Amino acid sequence: MILIHRHGDRAPTDRLAAVSEAQFNQMWPNGAGELTSIGMNQLFMVGQTLRSKYVGPNATVSPNFLSANFNQFEYRVRSTDYNRTLMSAQSLLYGLFPLGTGPNLPSGNNPPALPSNFQPIPIHTIPLAQDDLLIGKDFAYYNCPTAHSFLTGLPQTPAYQDQQRANAALLAALTNITGEPAALTSITKINDNFVCYGAHGYLQQAFPTLTEAQRLSTLSLAQWYLRQTVGNQQDNCLSNYVLMHDILAHFAAIATPTQQARAKSRVGRSEVPSTKQGHGALSMHSSAVDTADAVNANQVYPTRFVHYSAHDSTLYPLLATLGNFNGTNPPYASHIVLELWQTPGGSSPFAVKASFQDQDFVLPGCGGQVLCPYSAFSSFFSTCGLPAAQFNYVKLCGADPYADAELTQLRQQLHDANNKVDNLTIAVAVVAAAAGCVIVLGVLLHLRRSKSEADYASFNEPIPPVT
Repeated sequence: MILIHRHGDRAPTDRLAAVSEAQFNQMWPNGAGELTSIGMNQLFMVGQTLRSKYVGPNATVSPNFLSANFNQFEYRVRSTDYNRTLMSAQSLLYGLFPLGTGPNLPSGNNPPALPSNFQPIPIHTIPLAQDDLLIGKDFAYYNCPTAHSFLTGLPQTPAYQDQQRANAALLAALTNITGEPAALTSITKINDNFVCYGAHGYLQQAFPTLTEAQRLSTLSLAQWYLRQTVGNQQDNCLSNYVLMHDILAHFAAIATPTQQARAKSRVGRSEVPSTKQGHGALSMHSSAVDTADAVNANQVYPTRFVHYSAHDSTLYPLLATLGNFNGTNPPYASHIVLELWQTPGGSSPFAVKASFQDQDFVLPGCGGQVLCPYSAFSSFFSTCGLPAAQFNYVKLCGADPYADAELTQLRQQLHDANNKVDNLTIAVAVVAAAAGCVIVLGVLLHLRRSKSEADYASFNEPIPPVT
């Protein structure tokens, strides 16, 4: 199962000139872009809902899919390196594994290891400058410039110029209201501020001359601008292929049980499978291999639940890739869920089910079925809907997926090492200190210059479908 969610309610990421620094700090004491108490609660409630669906014998979707207590071999969390996404992941996990589910000490009368049996859960991340997986459109535009080439000429299109003329009075008014030049290119930033201040009852205090009609017009114009920047389904699939490839690889590790398929997954691998089983003829997939046998055989099994904590700029391109973008910005704490189901006796032994905000939707390439045969899902998304013979990621995108091939490969290996990452990081830091920062920087610069199509051969190899 894959979960991708947006962070919860936050402070504005930028202070508009009309709001003084003193005002801003009073309204947003934790600073720009930080998660609010409302945002924490939003993700906590998502976690509670997930627990009711997947944990314990009375779970409504898949009983006993997850253990009642955190198990590192079942669950893995990956977040972008922002406070708001890291804290959002923590808030969700607090709902999924609440107080009382943590471990006890082995001595005496087995007191809680932490107060109220709190369960700490590791959340993995990497520096923003390297996060090609979850940082969203910023990396997507860079990774696949041909998929976004239309953006260069967007201001010259008749539709753009028509909107510019039709909203000239609104933009002039917003310039006075916000204290900053307002244009179509800045309309999403202005609207974001209005949303943030409005959610906390600060809107009139921050922008006293703003009318309700102007607020609604700003929202409408921001949504229009967002739709112009999204592009079509195939372009979004290409520009988000790093994330899509990771999702495919995770599912392939279960549905195509070969070491080759498992090796492609960049997140969500563990050494020991759970022995819990799904119920009924149709069930969420879970490994039936005995834990002891797995340890003795030194096998690698996929994590059951992979959790990504990210941004609206991650979700809306992914929704467009999955054929379910409705033209509006995904709200705070909104989430996409992709479930892998066992389908005994069906045309494919596995199927994928997608939902957004707990509403199922039909994936492209799946023949109109909500429960999409895994073979169809894999075939379509591994080549972005193109015939396999025509699919070559680097040629279609006109660039490498990301610039630093060897550095990315090293990062992937470190990321897949799970709990060994911290020890490796310490070891690298010690070696770097001994060798000198100049040498390390020279090596990194060399690695960032290493680009070749051969480095990305795996991106041109579709994940093997189940037939």
